[in-house]
Amino acid sequence: MNGKKAELVTYDLADRDLRFRDLIADKDLPGKHVFILGCGSVGSRIARELNRYGIRLTVVDMDSLEIHNLPRWGFSGLPEAMVGRKKASVIKEMCVRANAAAQVRAEARNFCKEIAYFDALFKEDPPSLVIASTDTADSLRDCNSLCLQYAIPALHVGLSDGAESGQIFFASGKPEDPCLGCMMEEPSPAASLRQTSENYEAEQSEAQHAVPALSTDIAIVSDLAAKIALASLSGADLRLYFKNFDNTGEVLWFSTIPDTWIMEDFAQKVVAKVEKNPDCPLCGGTLIQQEAENGEHGETITPGPK
Repeated sequence: MNGKKAELVTYDLADRDLRFRDLIADKDLPGKHVFILGCGSVGSRIARELNRYGIRLTVVDMDSLEIHNLPRWGFSGLPEAMVGRKKASVIKEMCVRANAAAQVRAEARNFCKEIAYFDALFKEDPPSLVIASTDTADSLRDCNSLCLQYAIPALHVGLSDGAESGQIFFASGKPEDPCLGCMMEEPSPAASLRQTSENYEAEQSEAQHAVPALSTDIAIVSDLAAKIALASLSGADLRLYFKNFDNTGEVLWFSTIPDTWIMEDFAQKVVAKVEKNPDCPLCGGTLIQQEAENGEHGETITPGPK
């Protein structure tokens, strides 16, 4: 060391925009709050990217890291000692390592079973944006319902099996606009959903439990979703992102390999308009799963339009 002390380099949040200056319209991103439901390959990558900008995060996932998660999870270089720990807690730790000023709330809870808890959380500290990256229909439904109740915009991000294509749907949270329920009346071939998260940590099928997919393909969709999230938080016109020639809409399908689904070329995208469904069971009212005393699903209530 030649008698010199090693210089300790710290991340100063005040200097965060030196590399981003004039690239993001909103200079108050650190004051924004993003709620991320699902901390798998997609959610962890999005959390990592938003953490770079000092955005306050709430990350939710009841699942634990398994050995097969490590090669393609959002934070590279994870030691095997992380295996067995809750994904939400690991994300919080890794965000703080990357940014000492990070503000991350980790919730290793079952979102559907404890929906009353998250209802209170949204009421107390409503997020600026919700990002849902789960692969179960019940969690997406309940998340959609909370966003409708509190008029919070949401990005629903999903991968096809093998991550051959990705789907990003933006729901404004406004009563006059379509919600996830409107779109899921006719589920797209790109959506790979299971019905429930009830046995998430005890999958019987290894093929379902660890679907083969390249980390690079997952990154393509995740980074695009993070880019759209930043645009939403900064007040940019999202129509520029959900546009393909003359087509505009709320849902974007994006290919990560050639010749997948209806897309013939790599990086080809398809944009679709989602019609508001007046008979949608979700945006026709507010659907909340009430938490029963025994911790199981309670009754589903639909109080009707506000």
